[in-house]
Amino acid sequence: MISLDLFRGVNRRYALEAVGIGIFFMFLALIVQEMIEGIPDVIFLIRVHFDLSAMIADLSSIEIRYPILYSLYIGCAAGFIQEGFTYVSVDTRTRRMAFFIGLGFSVVDIVVLILSFLLPALEIHNIYGISAAQGALISLNIISSLLFHPGTATFMKWGQIQKMGRLTYLISSVLHAGIDGGLVYTDIFIILHRGLYLYTTVIFWSLTIVISVAIFLVGLSKLASTKDEDEFRKEIPVVF
Repeated sequence: MISLDLFRGVNRRYALEAVGIGIFFMFLALIVQEMIEGIPDVIFLIRVHFDLSAMIADLSSIEIRYPILYSLYIGCAAGFIQEGFTYVSVDTRTRRMAFFIGLGFSVVDIVVLILSFLLPALEIHNIYGISAAQGALISLNIISSLLFHPGTATFMKWGQIQKMGRLTYLISSVLHAGIDGGLVYTDIFIILHRGLYLYTTVIFWSLTIVISVAIFLVGLSKLASTKDEDEFRKEIPVVF
């Protein structure tokens, strides 16, 4: 059972400040992530002498021929960068802020989801033209984000207090890489095996929700088990 002591004494201003910190660091993480994920684009663009259409064809061919390697690259870029910024953002803040900092990461994640998925769909249809399946996928994305980011933030904060910060960062990053990389691989797999769309989607989202719920419960329960004396006696900032 998760003790509510972790949230005792947290007022609205304190929580909003922590959410703002999470939003700021998530924006930074996405900028760096975009740059890292764009490296293959730059390489292929140079290779084809800046012929954009040739670059797109080349990249598409690589994704189809090496789906696992491509998914690992994208997944690791997202996982290790976003969790790295989460690690930094909770490192010098009190443990009571960690959950709300994670929520800040979720807020940006959800906004990006809406901008990248919902708005294009609305341009084609209207709000009532979005299918039940699309609505379910959007809902699963939101639920996963609201669970996963606060989960890893609290988990890594607990790890820092217990002097296991690097280990909890590694675990969080691998889990994140598995989800994001798994999403990329699932998309490619569906392109190649359209008849298995429903089966593949159910498997991916079942695993994603299980991972998200698990890290949420573990992170909050572990951090809630710590006391003020544990935090202030053992916390040694690693980054700053």
